[in-house]
Amino acid sequence: MDARSPAPPILGLAIPDELAFVIISALGTLNLVAGLLILRTNLMGAIVGGGVLVVELAGTLAHRVEFQHWAVRAVAARRELQGLPVREGEVESMQMFASVGIPIAMGVGVLCLLAVANRFRTRSTV
Repeated sequence: MDARSPAPPILGLAIPDELAFVIISALGTLNLVAGLLILRTNLMGAIVGGGVLVVELAGTLAHRVEFQHWAVRAVAARRELQGLPVREGEVESMQMFASVGIPIAMGVGVLCLLAVANRFRTRSTV
């Protein structure tokens, strides 16, 4: 087995690692731009960041099973790289986090960005 950690499913799609790198880099760049715009108190930052998170959240919710399979491979690859056996319950914990924790964190992020957008919008109209 290759000890590299597998790329997570992008929007629920199992794609080659090279393409996953490009997509993850593009989404990361959009998140970076959104963060910079938010720091400048620009409404567009919250819109861009919220849009990226909504797309990622929709993909994660629609493809929870793929994320559970990815979690199994990721845990096995990480433990193999460390030269350690997989601990009891470790895979199940990661599967739970991948299918429940990640969507919850993204949902909270979307709500926070909506609050930021609302604050920027109301402040710019005053």
